[in-house]
Amino acid sequence: MVPDHPKQGTSFPMFKGCLEWIVNNQSEEGFGGEVGIPTIDGLPSTLACLAAPIKTWGIVGEENIEKVPTTYPVDGELIRLCLVNHIQRLGLAEHFTKEIDEVLENIYRSYKNQESREIDLHLAPAKIYKDSLAFRLLRMHGYNVTPKPQSLCFQGNMKQKGKIEHELRQPWIARLDHLDQRMWIEQNKIDTLWIEKASFDWLSCLHNDKLMQACCGEFQLSAINLQERIGGTHKSSILVTVADDLYDMEGSLDDLHALTQAVQRWDGRGLSGHGDIIFRGLDDIVSEIAENHLQQYGIAITENLRQLWGETFGSWMMETTWSKTGYLPSLDEYLQTGMTSIATHTMIMPALCFLNYDLKSDHYQSITKLLMASSRLLNDIQSYQKELEVGKKNFVILYSKANPKAGLETSIKHVKEMLDEMKKELLEQALMDGLNDLPKTCNHFHVSILRVFYMFFNSSNLFDSVTELLHDINRAIHVPIPIK
Repeated sequence: MVPDHPKQGTSFPMFKGCLEWIVNNQSEEGFGGEVGIPTIDGLPSTLACLAAPIKTWGIVGEENIEKVPTTYPVDGELIRLCLVNHIQRLGLAEHFTKEIDEVLENIYRSYKNQESREIDLHLAPAKIYKDSLAFRLLRMHGYNVTPKPQSLCFQGNMKQKGKIEHELRQPWIARLDHLDQRMWIEQNKIDTLWIEKASFDWLSCLHNDKLMQACCGEFQLSAINLQERIGGTHKSSILVTVADDLYDMEGSLDDLHALTQAVQRWDGRGLSGHGDIIFRGLDDIVSEIAENHLQQYGIAITENLRQLWGETFGSWMMETTWSKTGYLPSLDEYLQTGMTSIATHTMIMPALCFLNYDLKSDHYQSITKLLMASSRLLNDIQSYQKELEVGKKNFVILYSKANPKAGLETSIKHVKEMLDEMKKELLEQALMDGLNDLPKTCNHFHVSILRVFYMFFNSSNLFDSVTELLHDINRAIHVPIPIK
């Protein structure tokens, strides 16, 4: 590698065997030494292979040194998307609302300015992951984006099999954020998937014990806050379940009519037995919620809540009358009554009234009506067989009777199509800005309740099961995350 007669400008090597050694010993991967994985012992040989042609070809100078990056280039947008994803998965998003909005706004602007170009095959996995992550985050934050078609697939990645099966078995709409956040925290305490794909320096915080303890503490605090927020909701839901069963199975028409009239005029005098117990429990719930709201906001909502419950009891009375008299309502008539009798709005209003929602029942927001109708159809798809046996009205049954040639399977398919359209419209109103005048917290609360109903009725009627969801409920609210 030493030039022969350098003063004479010759380019021939003094030791010809050196170049022959380079040719014979340099591997296809570019390093010198033995074939296989490069080792520290082969470093001098590799440097010799580099130094010889650089010296011979005269490739020197400041401009060449500056073209070597000090660190391996990383995709800053992907790092920021991963950071947003981690924050949301850990249940910390409410503390970084402004920062998340800024990141997604920049990502959205970048994607709009991108030109379509062919993807380097070696970068395709990262690109597909980045695009899918960006699509999900942007769509969930109300951005008008569409997925880009991809024609690549990956085989042999069994490490993700369990997570893929979980995603396919239980769709996003049928899962609760609080349970997903718990699963994310527990998994990342053991294994951080992103270490294989990104710089450890960027994401090593996931292995920080203090941070993980903070996330666990935040999870527990969120559970406490969740119980406080839904205090009125869970009391209302218990009363709804008890009262609905009374109208369905136990009460006589006279007793049920008396209870309905008592609730609508809000006067329980003359009631006895189950009716008296239900009315007194209802009065306590309404008084507690109204008093808390008056103390916090200085606004009286007692009459609004009473009107809400009177409307719900009236719908139960209507359905009971249909069943006992054999009256066959039209599809529109049934849905108008059924979306009230499912009592979704009755259960969520105690929480919504603390989020600046107008409780006047004569003009429910469109998103609330979509939630009410969706929850009714979800229930009817899973409960039509049971209700057919006891003689209750059900949208699936009524549709099959109105369309005798359709059959039950076709009727169920039709109802699912209706439900899918309602779900899309509800999500659009909840996530897109400017489609209603509700605060964002109210819109997101509607989505959360819709997801609860999908969880109940995703593949079967879990609402009527005593044990099916008990484990998930305990993990979401009561059982703390163990900190090792």
